[in-house]
Amino acid sequence: MVDYLIANNKITYDIAAIFFDLIIVIFLHLISEEDTKTTKAFRHMAYCALLITLAEVLAPLDLNLPASYWWGVLRDYIEVTQFLFEHLVLYFFALYVTCVTNHNPPRIMAITNKLMLYYAIIVSLTDPFTHFIFEFDTDKWAYVSGPMYFWGGYLPAFYFGAYVLFVYISEFKTMMDREKSAIFFTIVMVFGVAVLQPAMHGRLKLVSLFTSLGVFILYLTLESRDYQKILSTQNQLMQAREDAAAANRAKSVFIASLSHEIRTPMNAILGINEVILRNSKEPAVLNYSRDMKKAGTSLLTIINDVLDVSKMEAGQFVIMEENYHLDEMVDGLAKKLTEGLANKKVEYQLRVREDLPDELYGDEARLTQVLSNIIDNAIKFTKRGIIVFDVDGEKEGDYVHLTFTVTDTGVGIRQEDMGDLFKNFKRIDMENNRSIEGTGLGLSIAKQILTLMGGTVEVESTYGKGSIFTVHISQRVMSELTVIQHRQNVQNGVTDKKRIQYAVGKKVLVVDDNDMNLKVAETFLHPSKATIITMKDSSEALKELASVQYDLVFLDDLMPGLNGPAILLRTRRNDRNPNAATPAVIMTAKSSKRDRKEYEKVGFEDCISKPLVEEELVEVFNRLI
Repeated sequence: MVDYLIANNKITYDIAAIFFDLIIVIFLHLISEEDTKTTKAFRHMAYCALLITLAEVLAPLDLNLPASYWWGVLRDYIEVTQFLFEHLVLYFFALYVTCVTNHNPPRIMAITNKLMLYYAIIVSLTDPFTHFIFEFDTDKWAYVSGPMYFWGGYLPAFYFGAYVLFVYISEFKTMMDREKSAIFFTIVMVFGVAVLQPAMHGRLKLVSLFTSLGVFILYLTLESRDYQKILSTQNQLMQAREDAAAANRAKSVFIASLSHEIRTPMNAILGINEVILRNSKEPAVLNYSRDMKKAGTSLLTIINDVLDVSKMEAGQFVIMEENYHLDEMVDGLAKKLTEGLANKKVEYQLRVREDLPDELYGDEARLTQVLSNIIDNAIKFTKRGIIVFDVDGEKEGDYVHLTFTVTDTGVGIRQEDMGDLFKNFKRIDMENNRSIEGTGLGLSIAKQILTLMGGTVEVESTYGKGSIFTVHISQRVMSELTVIQHRQNVQNGVTDKKRIQYAVGKKVLVVDDNDMNLKVAETFLHPSKATIITMKDSSEALKELASVQYDLVFLDDLMPGLNGPAILLRTRRNDRNPNAATPAVIMTAKSSKRDRKEYEKVGFEDCISKPLVEEELVEVFNRLI
């Protein structure tokens, strides 16, 4: 044996590699707990690395075999198995890297990998008969390269090397540092020596040694028991996070669906109540109706707040910017302030800097929501004294830096409660504020909206004396028109939008699957003297539109069978349809600016939010009829 080693000193490295491989194989069988795809690929790679080293150790023996045909075949198999096991190691290494990085190769690439493996196996196993890779020269009593020495012996190795590099580069950003280092050094060892050994013309046999070292590095860094436990814990945490995210998404979808279902009866309640307020002459009934309107509006606010929170948690809350008038927005907020203080012994002041730019670009609806929440809080928590709403700002270039300040003489906020002021569902000072309505969502939503819009909110408060809320936000200026100039323009061309236009001889179709909604819409539109047709069945409505021409169509968004958008698309698709060009309005609980743009793409001229508001319905009717 010693003489054999001395005579074949080139296999000394291979013998050392055998010990590496044996240790790894033994450890794999003793402590391996899971049988995943990654573990299987690594185990097969370790087996093949051991077989390479054994093949290289046995290779010198083949020169001592007799010169008969079958002994020659055996000799050829001993020689060519070095290439075969090398290709197998590289294939399983490629498979291992794919599993570790969670790479999802294209189907064509996965098929190519297997075809290249089959090619390498077939060429290697048939070589003793074809001599494509090696041919034994009996005169020299040594092996010489065959006609396919490169294409059969090294092409598969280079292909798998290129594939591993592709996966490594593609998934580099997603890998942990430990994985990056281990796979990089293994690539250098395994494929570096695959190029180095042929260049040495067989003077050294390094393939098995460096392959074994690469496998050993992978075992110590990525396949050791401690690291596998870390990975297992990490996978469990990731799965728990995905489960929590899925549960949160399901909750958001449920809340959104529930809020829509609640809006439908709320539309009927508030609509019918509006009819009572307009037509009743009995003082007691009117008082009850006003209380019902106040309670219904509060409930609708809660529904909207919960829906906004669910959208934010689901990442679906979008800021939609467009042109708006600052003066009109402030007027709406002042009206809200006036209505809120109607039954309270609280004064209010509105102070607006009149030289501020009036035509701005931003999300008016969301900014109004923020300020409304702050004003609502001031109204709720102020029992006596005064509330002051200040609008100030400074123009700088194409932007105006607005400052909205709401000052009240209410109950104030304790310093220790300041940290909870903007948290979801967090109500502070419950001992003294139990009788005040609210969910604790208003200020939380306001701050999140401001963050999305690039604004901030500040709070100063003295407990028992009052609070000051200050909102800072920048908006793009769209014209030189000032607040005072816009007011003068409005005064010069004032119109009463609340009064519905007479539309005698006009025909209007209203389609909704809810009887109460139909009754509300019909009541609001009745003073126009137009012919109002109401329908519950969406399929019947589609047939009606195909046969009778209307001047205006109102369609509910969600109905059994065909929804509003589906009815409109089928109507507009047919040029011969008498209502192919008839203006259409969608009635929906989804009334954000983003939703409105989607309805416009379908073909709707306008969008009315539910619950129906008479002023909004009348304004749309007057404009489109």
